[in-house]
Amino acid sequence: MEKRAKKNNVQSGKKAVNSFIWLLVAILLCLVLAGLGIYFAGNWFFFQNRHFTFRVFDLREEGPGYWGNKHALLMKRIGITANKDNLWKIDPAKVRSRVLAIPSISSCEVRRILPDTLKITISERIPRAAIENPSSPRVLAADGTVLNRYESLAMPGALPVITGFGFSKIPAPGGKCPAADNALKLLNECLRNYPDISIIYINIARKDRMECFLRYRNRRTYRAILPAEGRFDYLLSALQSTIIDVLKNNDPRTTFDLSYRGQVVIR
Repeated sequence: MEKRAKKNNVQSGKKAVNSFIWLLVAILLCLVLAGLGIYFAGNWFFFQNRHFTFRVFDLREEGPGYWGNKHALLMKRIGITANKDNLWKIDPAKVRSRVLAIPSISSCEVRRILPDTLKITISERIPRAAIENPSSPRVLAADGTVLNRYESLAMPGALPVITGFGFSKIPAPGGKCPAADNALKLLNECLRNYPDISIIYINIARKDRMECFLRYRNRRTYRAILPAEGRFDYLLSALQSTIIDVLKNNDPRTTFDLSYRGQVVIR
């Protein structure tokens, strides 16, 4: 009797295990079928649905710039096609990354707007100086980023020129140019707080000083020698005061050396 009871228990246990295994298989099969159903339904409803075809490229720009009216060119650069691509297949993160790979664009926001619109809002870097010569194809933004002149905001008038890089390799567009950092700080300070001074040319060939050519209120051209580093607000204030004194006294000298610890030597 005991042997028969044990045998029945073993058979019952095997049946229970088999039932559990088949239950698991059935559950997994249902999950797979449900997943496939969701995939194909979603694919049909979202990715194959002509209602979500990308048709409208809404390009907005914060401030003036080069790209604001270049819809077709920008779509080509970021690899999207109107009236062909599905809006759900366009990845906003990838689009943003491709837009920001353009050196002249400093920030970008990308949004899908159902059913057919991709909205991109950009802001651009502003060219502050040309590299080596006035017609150089490479220019510098205020933050030191090298830009392609022909894909950047066209500035009215000639850009100041930064020269004297020597054997330093100028980075390709999109890279930074540390050698020009101090010259750009000088230019930025001048643009913000000393609008009467127009810097034309900065030579950075020497590590200890910068040689500049400038105009005051678009009059005579002056030459100024400044330390390569320092308080550019203080230096420009001293330079402007000296120029004003020279003009008042009809002094013909046009060279100002400010490299002697804040003193101005006129030549």
